[in-house]
Amino acid sequence: MPLKTGLFEGVAPRVRGHLRRGEWLPAEGDRLAAEAVLGRLTAALPGAARARETEARQVARRLQRGLRTLIHHVEDRPVTPLMAEVLTGIAQCLVPWYVSPNPPPAAAAPSYGRSAWVTGDMEEERRMAALGEALRPHLVSLLQDIARPIPPEARPRTPSAAPWSLRHEGRLVRHRREPGVWTATPVSCPACGLQGPWSLTSDWRSLELVCDCGASWTEHGLSLVGVCLTGGVIEAFQTP
Repeated sequence: MPLKTGLFEGVAPRVRGHLRRGEWLPAEGDRLAAEAVLGRLTAALPGAARARETEARQVARRLQRGLRTLIHHVEDRPVTPLMAEVLTGIAQCLVPWYVSPNPPPAAAAPSYGRSAWVTGDMEEERRMAALGEALRPHLVSLLQDIARPIPPEARPRTPSAAPWSLRHEGRLVRHRREPGVWTATPVSCPACGLQGPWSLTSDWRSLELVCDCGASWTEHGLSLVGVCLTGGVIEAFQTP
């Protein structure tokens, strides 16, 4: 399973350029989100005496917790559109670990594909752990750059994020987080009831969905991230 890193590979050099030139002095919400995800991705693995799982599964759990923390910040925190783009790029990298090894306690929990922890393939577990460990330093390095404090006398400033538009022929799912449970509900057009195809436009703060019948509405938060983790949308972002 190749990792979907196209969006991250595009946004990371651009963001580093903004930071180096002083064009982006991240707002408090952006730095808090970066710090929270960093804390998950840099957490130490349990010691051998305490470990109840294979090292591969410990690695997977660390990546998974980083992804869930990231999604929560896009949904709950006032991150800027540029930070939403960064976090979504990282989320696409971490998609293979979403359901593993401890899926959310809900039958309707969103799933972005089968994984080694679903099939029970030990060799695949080890391969995915190696991929995750190779990827993690790149994600950590970018988040560390964003989390650095800005000078006390400086005011936050954020360059605009590049909006995007694409056509999606398949179904979309609206994700919601309730106490102790995740739900995944297919998106249906409120005017005609169809579940696709869709025209999608986003400025990284909100997402506009347009049905072929002409009806349109906007989404944000988990719905935005959920759409960006949809197979066809990921493939579109992979294209140079």
